[in-house]
Parts: sequence; C-alpha cells; structure tokens
Amino acid sequence: MTYNKRDILKFHDPKKENNFILMAKQFDRIIFNPRINSGKPTVGRPHILVSEIFEQVAKGKKPEELMRQYPGLERDDVKQAMQYSAYLLGQPLPEE
Repeated sequence: MTYNKRDILKFHDPKKENNFILMAKQFDRIIFNPRINSGKPTVGRPHILVSEIFEQVAKGKKPEELMRQYPGLERDDVKQAMQYSAYLLGQPLPEE
C-alpha cells in the first residue's frame, strides 16, 4: 500500500496547531512532489518509494543491502522511511 499527500493530511489533528508542520520537520527526508512518482512519498536522491523501503525491510533486507541496491540512498533515509511508515501505522519506532 502506498500513501499520497491526501492520506497524510488525514492524520492532521486540527486540535493541535502546527501538527502538520511538526510532522514535516520530523520527516525532512521524505519528499512529496507531484512530479515524482505521482506525489507518493519518496526518500533519498534516487527517489525510492517509502513503501518500497518498507516492503524490502519487512522482507528482511538490511539497510546496507538497500544502500547497495540503490546508490545514493543513505542509512538515515532508510531509517526515516521506516519511522514515517510506523507513524502512518500509528506505531512509533523506538529510538536507537
């Protein structure tokens, strides 16, 4: 499953002022650009779909393997893609 900007806005809590802005700062490596993958969230300079990172990690791939598979992808990109996925699922990841 992939998410677009409209899906993210569903998580905006109008009771909490600037919630969306805080989320944008927290996930500063996540890119939402309608010209890239139809606006689906991507990460890194190769613009890998966050959902692809999530699926690959769920299948057991390590960040190092993903970085070899996608040159330009950084460890922090993988970490933030997983944190963002967890956020969307309502399950924050523990800090390392």
